[in-house]
Amino acid sequence: MDSEIDPAVLRFVAAQLRRSNLTGIQAVRHVEERVGRTPLTVACDIAIFDLLGKQLDQPARVLFGECVSVPRTAVTIGVTKQEDLIELVAQYREWPILKLKLRRGQSVTGLEVVRRIYDGEIWVDVNGGWDLETTKASMPILRGIGVAILEQPLPQNRSHELHELRGGPVQIMVDEDVTGPQSIARLAGVVDVVNVKLAACGGLSGASETILAAQQVGLKAMIGCRSESVASVTAAATLCHLADFADLDGHLDVADDPFEGISIDRGHIRLTDRSGIGAAPIHR
Repeated sequence: MDSEIDPAVLRFVAAQLRRSNLTGIQAVRHVEERVGRTPLTVACDIAIFDLLGKQLDQPARVLFGECVSVPRTAVTIGVTKQEDLIELVAQYREWPILKLKLRRGQSVTGLEVVRRIYDGEIWVDVNGGWDLETTKASMPILRGIGVAILEQPLPQNRSHELHELRGGPVQIMVDEDVTGPQSIARLAGVVDVVNVKLAACGGLSGASETILAAQQVGLKAMIGCRSESVASVTAAATLCHLADFADLDGHLDVADDPFEGISIDRGHIRLTDRSGIGAAPIHR
């Protein structure tokens, strides 16, 4: 899809944003049908909910039901050398959940040392770097060190092969396979958890519908994010009370972030009471 958007489409979207109501959200979806899902259409969807919350003088999360509690978030340690891994795990020892990323072909045996110095919950994200046989061979080690979630072991569109791994102590989660509520049906009975991201699912409206669709077919849902500004992560946190898990640390390594929003204290998500999605520009 060409990244350049027709100026007429931009004017059309701007007009819908000024309306800032549910009809506007449907209009953004109409634009999606014309130009495809883009950062623009996702941002417009989020902006409408931001405006709706501000019109009500309420956090936008109230539009998605009562917020009774929120899950704790994981902190991610990217692909790194073994000696650096030990140092980073020690740094995050007080966090309740560590998410460890592995590069293609990397063995899980090196993770055994993590369990010796970390008592919390461990998730492993392979980013589609394994085949089915490698995944099967790795499961005993993952079980042995108490890994709770294995994320995207196979490449996108091959998750149907994972059904035989379900039912054990290691929950199977997919990420890239989750592109909106329409993607959920083929994952039912195949995996345990779906990672729902606003950017992939079409903003707050699409992500909330994806979480609901997942839970209706017996899947658990994680609200996730990419490496992005706290403005985007705060928007995702609007839905965290709907989700079973959260992975909302994508802003922690962003330098000179021009926004402020949620804060995280060793895994505990501190939501804001601002109206709208809760993010605000920092005036320097």
